[in-house]
Amino acid sequence: MSRDAVVRCDLDGDRPRVVDGPSSRVCVTHRQRLEQLLDPEQKGQTYTAPGERRVPPSIPVLYRMLNAQPSRTGEKLGGSVFRSTPPCRLDVLTHRDTRSRADEVGRDDDRYPQWSVLRTLLNIGVHLGLRDVHGSLLPIPRSVEGAANWLYLRIDELCQAVWVDDAWHDLNVISRQLRSTTGDPAPRRVGECAQRVDEDGRWNENGEYRCATSLYVPPQPLKGADEPVQLPDVQCPTCRWVYKGEELWRLTVNRGTQVAS
Repeated sequence: MSRDAVVRCDLDGDRPRVVDGPSSRVCVTHRQRLEQLLDPEQKGQTYTAPGERRVPPSIPVLYRMLNAQPSRTGEKLGGSVFRSTPPCRLDVLTHRDTRSRADEVGRDDDRYPQWSVLRTLLNIGVHLGLRDVHGSLLPIPRSVEGAANWLYLRIDELCQAVWVDDAWHDLNVISRQLRSTTGDPAPRRVGECAQRVDEDGRWNENGEYRCATSLYVPPQPLKGADEPVQLPDVQCPTCRWVYKGEELWRLTVNRGTQVAS
């Protein structure tokens, strides 16, 4: 691969990637992830090989899984006293209500109030500003599945937008929130791979670039109360470097987080 053919993906930090077309601002990997987030037929993976990250269901598929029916009608406070709770799940209603606000706490913080899924998708579509041959704005379906499919069919235009990093952030926020609400929480982010790589993303101790791939804690088996807590091994899906023990601990400390047991 010639160096002239390598450009910096807007979503890849220090590591260069080959973009998916001359006008695209993202690499093939991130384009595929955007498609996975939006494709109404993408039902996700149940199992993956060790070291690989499972592909979750798309946003419209997760949205169809929402169920506002509460599992119980009250919360016990002590004795025979119960606190009254709404006869529905408020987090589900918030996802479904277009009046819900997208008040983010921080770009790297998962503690968001629930966002309106439809409003988020519509905002991205409106910002694309696509017009027909007569100069009129293209209409966007006002349903989650319709709006997601509308964006999915226009993935080229989305990948060419100068604000694609904001769209990437917002889509991943609502995907994580929906996974949590439906009982399939996203794995906790450890940090970014600090290894050096070459222009193809392969590990190279003298490489010019930092891998910078996001790393996540793999699923852990349940432990008994008397079992010791051990840090899991975390393998980078790009350069395949395996973080263990003290090296993994340093990675989490540098990010200011702790690895979930």
